[in-house]
Amino acid sequence: MLILGNGTCHLRPCVAIRTPFKTYLFNCPEGTSRFLPQLRMKAINVNDIFITRSTWDNIAGISSILLSKESNCLPTRLHGAMNVKHFLECIRPFQDSDYGSTKYPSQVEERPYTMESYEDAAVRVTYLPLSAPLHDSAEQAGSLNIAYFIELKSPPRRIDPLKLIAHKVPKGPLIGKLKNGEIVELPDGRKILPDDVFSDEAPKEEKSRALVFECSGDAHIKAICENSLMQKFINGSSHIDHVIHLSDQDIIQLPLYAKFVASLGEKCNHIVVNASCPRIPGVESIYRNHRMLNQICPDLFPNLHPLGWNGLVSQGDELAERDGVYVKAAPLQRFWMRAGGGTEDPILADLRDTDPGFTDNAKKLIDDIQQGSDEGDVAETYAELKAQQLRKNSTNSCEHPRVSFLGTSSAVPSKYRNVSSYLLEASPKSAVLIDVGEGTYGQLRVLFGDEECSELLCRLHAVFVTHAHQDHMNGLYTVIERRKEAMDASGRCSFVFAKRILFS
Repeated sequence: MLILGNGTCHLRPCVAIRTPFKTYLFNCPEGTSRFLPQLRMKAINVNDIFITRSTWDNIAGISSILLSKESNCLPTRLHGAMNVKHFLECIRPFQDSDYGSTKYPSQVEERPYTMESYEDAAVRVTYLPLSAPLHDSAEQAGSLNIAYFIELKSPPRRIDPLKLIAHKVPKGPLIGKLKNGEIVELPDGRKILPDDVFSDEAPKEEKSRALVFECSGDAHIKAICENSLMQKFINGSSHIDHVIHLSDQDIIQLPLYAKFVASLGEKCNHIVVNASCPRIPGVESIYRNHRMLNQICPDLFPNLHPLGWNGLVSQGDELAERDGVYVKAAPLQRFWMRAGGGTEDPILADLRDTDPGFTDNAKKLIDDIQQGSDEGDVAETYAELKAQQLRKNSTNSCEHPRVSFLGTSSAVPSKYRNVSSYLLEASPKSAVLIDVGEGTYGQLRVLFGDEECSELLCRLHAVFVTHAHQDHMNGLYTVIERRKEAMDASGRCSFVFAKRILFS
């Protein structure tokens, strides 16, 4: 089980379960496709996305996942929430116009919660709909949450490589067929049974259980407490190994929620993934690259938030925080769902302050930029002349107008660059965005910090979209939502004016 994002920096809460077969994603916020490689995962291997609640924060990254796949990929299944596929169909002309096609490269299959469960060779997932009683008029129809009860199946028997050598089985598709339990015929005419090459060591019958859920109110907590499947765990006749809490912290602190958590017993490992978790930079490429640019010219490339962070980000529990029975997860953190894990090399993000290894010529140019030379001297080289110009421009005492480049990548984001977005601050009281690609809000958070980002959104007066492509507009809804939250918190009214298509 891997923590892709804990809601503190670029990504909203997002969790992945990875088996030898494939990857299962729980919620898919903005920027998911950009940060999957940090955990050695690829969009092509994500065929199942489980949505705990039909909100923009949980589905905003699905379109980018689909666009990152090739046309011959397996279908992508969307579990739980309803009408997400319809939404993707509506925005299809905007999403892939960069590719010259009106169809996603990958097919989409919707599996609503009414289908009750999903099962494959590795897992069985049961859908647990959480809703308010029908007579409760205070709860709207759109408030349905879905919890997921995951049961890992027994691991398959392993192929013994020594037996393959002894039976002279050649490399290639025949080994795959043997793994699948098929009888194969070798080029010399011999027939090999799967039992002939399977390891004599029987696989462990350990079937780990996990619960992933999000509650957005009292009604959902009551619903999961009363769910028939949960009763054997509540009364102690069985136990759950891991519970992943995606609920907001104010919900987790409710007495009814605490009572439910206590009812699951002491054997349960409670993992919290929300904005109260440790704020740690979890993407090495972004922070290391920006730190190098900051050493070249701090005025043009200010340090990213969280400020002053220096160290290693590992997949262990060193950076997680313990809060009573809860473990507040850090980005990249890994939890083994079966005993005996740990054979895979851990992922390590090295964000220590180290010498970037600039050449002597580069160091001299950096010194010229940061310190400058005697103004009366004539620049000996073109590089020195450009350094003087850059120094003068970057240290100008005039704060506004000011432009911040939030993303310059085309079509899809890369490990170093986000997709198109530019912030223009005309004055201390006025700002506009030119383009608002997916992940724009996350870029604002790490560039300005949460407090200044909220103030910035309050003085954001307009968003100009140059053209309706996915990489220029998919971050718009998050910016609108976060701006409304910031305006409400400051006691001001929020208004949105747009073309009719935005509201349809």
